[in-house]
Parts: sequence; structure tokens; C-alpha cells
Amino acid sequence: MYRNLLKKSVSVILLGIWPVGLLAGPWPFIQNMVDQPSIKPQETVHPLPPEGAVPRGGLWEPKRTWQEGEQVPDPLPHTPEVVRHGEQLWNRYCTPCHGPRAKAGEGAVSRLWPALTTPDLTTAFYIQQHRDGYYYEIIRQGHVIMPPYAEGTRPFDRWAIVHYLRVLQNRSQHP
Repeated sequence: MYRNLLKKSVSVILLGIWPVGLLAGPWPFIQNMVDQPSIKPQETVHPLPPEGAVPRGGLWEPKRTWQEGEQVPDPLPHTPEVVRHGEQLWNRYCTPCHGPRAKAGEGAVSRLWPALTTPDLTTAFYIQQHRDGYYYEIIRQGHVIMPPYAEGTRPFDRWAIVHYLRVLQNRSQHP
């Protein structure tokens, strides 16, 4: 007897609350993917991060073209420690495609897929035509089929790689 009375009273209470909940709005535990803070179709993305945002991959740097990057001065001194650090990073990130001496076709990827042969970065064209900031931007943003390394490396690391690339270029010109 008490059980039936309890069941009836619970169902009456729930039926009485349910319409009130519909009028009050959505329940807090209902999550619709439509009602979330995100970029909607045809909506522009802000060029600067919002105030107080924490970047995922380190320091935030302004977006530049490779040509604008040539004007960026190299902040690191050309010391043996910087070159040594750049060599370690070159061997880790760049050797699979560019090879140990930055010559065309020396990398493992270039040998496996000849269509993906990288340019010879030690030719006079690459040495004379581009400043250090250009290579820094290429490493940061990527180029054609080269992936960007902005999230995997710090600015200091990218500049160190550029210093080591200059050493490789110098070695090829003066063997």
C-alpha cells in the first residue's frame, strides 16, 4: 500500500516539475554543440589572440611573409655553442628531408620519393639571395610541402638552425 502511494506521489511530483523545466529553459547538463563558443561558418578569425589567451606553442609571433621575414634581424650571436645546438636540431628535424649537408637528394625522404627532392640549399643562389630571416620564416611557417615547425621549436632553436645552415653553406663554398 505504501509502495503504490510512494510511486504515485513521485510520478505526480515529476510530472509537475517537467513542464516548469521546459518553460525555464534548457537544463544545465544538456550540451548542444550548436550553442558553444566557436567560429561559425562565414565568420572571420581575429588576427590577434584575445586578451589573456595562452598560446599553445610558445611565444606568439606576428604573421609575416617570407619576404617580410628577411627584414627580421638575427638576435643570436654566431658562437660555437649556438652552431652546435643548431647542428643537433638540424640532425633531428631537417636531415630526413634535406640530408646532413643540405644538398639536393641526400635526405631519406628524397631518396624514397624522388618527386619530393628538396633544393640544394648550398648553391650560390640560396646563399646570396636570402638573408637569415627568410630561412627563419621558412622553418616557422613551412614551404610548399615542408611542414611548419613553429609549434615544435622555440624561436631560439629556429635561429640556431639558421646559423648551422650558414655553416653548411660556407663549407660547400670553401671545401
